[in-house]
Amino acid sequence: MILTTVWFALKRMPRSTTQSSTYSSIYLIKYQFNKSSSLYPLIKSNYAKKNLTDYESLKVTSGYMGICVHLKDDITCTSKSNVSQFGQTSIPLYTSSSNSSSTDIDLVRLGSEFSNEINHPYVLIATIILTLILFLTLLYITVPGLPMKTIVNKINLVLAPAITLLWGLGSMWAHVAQHAGKNLVQSASMDIVMAHVGRKAAAMTWTPFSFFLIITIGIVALHLRDLKRQIEEVDPKV
Repeated sequence: MILTTVWFALKRMPRSTTQSSTYSSIYLIKYQFNKSSSLYPLIKSNYAKKNLTDYESLKVTSGYMGICVHLKDDITCTSKSNVSQFGQTSIPLYTSSSNSSSTDIDLVRLGSEFSNEINHPYVLIATIILTLILFLTLLYITVPGLPMKTIVNKINLVLAPAITLLWGLGSMWAHVAQHAGKNLVQSASMDIVMAHVGRKAAAMTWTPFSFFLIITIGIVALHLRDLKRQIEEVDPKV
């Protein structure tokens, strides 16, 4: 259960700006321009006009708490509330002469919108808090001589399945958000933007779920064993 907290902390993006690749390989989704798109030369040209060198190779990875921007060998990570530091990275794809409007594309904004509006860690954070409570209650019943152990056991019997259910729902929520963010962006951009789902983040979400499931089964099995003993004490077999 403690490992769950550590894994979730690893998934979190840093709250302050860093020039490091520590968090860059653990992400929920990654956005980059499709080099095989017919509009890729236009993207490269428009970035050159804004004196933004090599921005056509820009990659943006998004997590629960922030985003990382990859530009060649440089990686800058920041919290999801501090993306303004990257400046103006949007470029026009085409301009309409009829109403003088233009269609822009901005990978940093896409990554920011994913972290801020689409995927939220609230269910998983609540589950971690409940996990800490479960850890304390399990620790309580291991100490001999303490009162109300029967009540605490019943609390564990309810708490463990609830934690497993909540973590499963949070994991499914993240899974749906990842694939929705991938499919919708690729379709809406006509494959100008390519999106990739982070496998490490997915593994770090579903692995704790398997541990929660094992813990729940163990607690239920222990409760059934104790219940069987109580029944035998009341009505012993002849």
